[in-house]
Amino acid sequence: MTGPVSRQAHGQGTKAGVDADFNIVARLLSSDETAFATVVAAYSPLMLHVVRGFVSTPVCADDPVQDS
Repeated sequence: MTGPVSRQAHGQGTKAGVDADFNIVARLLSSDETAFATVVAAYSPLMLHVVRGFVSTPVCADDPVQDS
């Protein structure tokens, strides 16, 4: 897999999407650092967006996202 995890690119709800999810999980379970970096890169922006809705400043959102 190259680039960030993308539901649209992998066809959410399709066999290709399920296969891509199983692939990334298998790589994570085998301690694949590239897979971990891929997941972090894919989901950090969305997580920051959600956390910013709960904190007073954008800077305050960084720590909870990094901790997760």
